[in-house]
Formats: sequence, structure tokens, C-alpha cells
Amino acid sequence: LDILKQFNFFNDKVANIHPLTGKSVLLVEDLPYNRLIINKILSKYKVHLKEVENGQMALEEWHKNRNYDLILMDMNMPVMDGFSATKEIRKIEQDSNLNRVPIIALTALAMVGDQEKCMQAGCDEYLSKPIDSAVLINLCAQQIQQGDQSEDDKSEQFTIKLDRVLLKTANDIYHATLKKILSRFGIDIEIVAEQDLLLEKIA
Repeated sequence: LDILKQFNFFNDKVANIHPLTGKSVLLVEDLPYNRLIINKILSKYKVHLKEVENGQMALEEWHKNRNYDLILMDMNMPVMDGFSATKEIRKIEQDSNLNRVPIIALTALAMVGDQEKCMQAGCDEYLSKPIDSAVLINLCAQQIQQGDQSEDDKSEQFTIKLDRVLLKTANDIYHATLKKILSRFGIDIEIVAEQDLLLEKIA
């Protein structure tokens, strides 16, 4: 089975890969200390993190790069706050028929109704400060997985059935191993010893 995985016979996702690994995240936060903390929390997942200091800078960055998997948006910032920036992003998405980027609100507010205000602005989730690292990671993973699922639902679904494998090898052990494994999936395997015969078969 390991041999087949090396040659990508199966397209199963690696179970140990965290949903955040390798994702692009835009962090919008005016306080350097908070940016440092969040950067440290996300760094272990090898996230591609871009940091900006206010809502206006977030809009400018988002206009340049629409490929972010997630936005972490502080709601109270100078120049342009997170509420205004989020509303503008949602308006542009709707007007231009763009995919919705998940936005998690980060705020020190703890008053009744603050969460509802963030959601009304267009945020998908809400996280109060000080940041709990486990909660942050879980929320980010949930939002990214939901976004990935939405993309899968929109894309065309199809299946390719593999019935027969043509293998060029002189190694009997390799042949026997592959034949045994592939037979479990109803796949036949044919051995070709010479390069010319292989080309003839696939011509």
C-alpha cells in the first residue's frame, strides 16, 4: 500500500494535516502586541499570514489579493474600523458575485449585543479578547473547512473508475504486490517487459 501511495494511486487526504496548514490568512489588527500573539498562535500551522493595521489597509490588501482563505478582523481600529471594512467586503462580494471569504471578528468588547452587531456587519464568527489560543484555532479551522466544503459543493463532481493498470517492470515481487492490492478494488494489472510494447499498448 505504501508503494501505491508513493505513486499517488489513491487520492485520500492525509489525516494528520490540520485544516489550517498552508492556508492564507489576513490579520487586521492595530495593536502590535495582539498581532504578535496571534502570529505566534498560528505559526505552528505554517499559515501564510499577512498583517495590516486597520480596515482601510485591509480593503486595499484584499483588492490586491482575493485568495485569502480567512480574515481575522479587529472591530475597533483607527482610520476604518472592522465593521465598516467587513460591510464593504461583503458588498463587493455580492456586487461582483465573488466567493464569500470567512471573517472572524476579534474584539475587546464584552457588552450585550456586541456579537449580534458583528454578525450584522457580515462576520461569520466572533471571538472576544484576550484571545484563547485553542478557541481561535478551532474557530479558524471550522470556518476554513466550511469554506472548502462550499467550494466542493459548487464544483462539478465526477468519478473516474480505474479498471486496468499497465505496468512495465521486470520485478516479480513488485508485480505480485501490486496485483494483490489492486485486486481488492477489482482492478486488473498487465505486465509489459519492453518499452516498445508499452508504447504499442497505449498508442
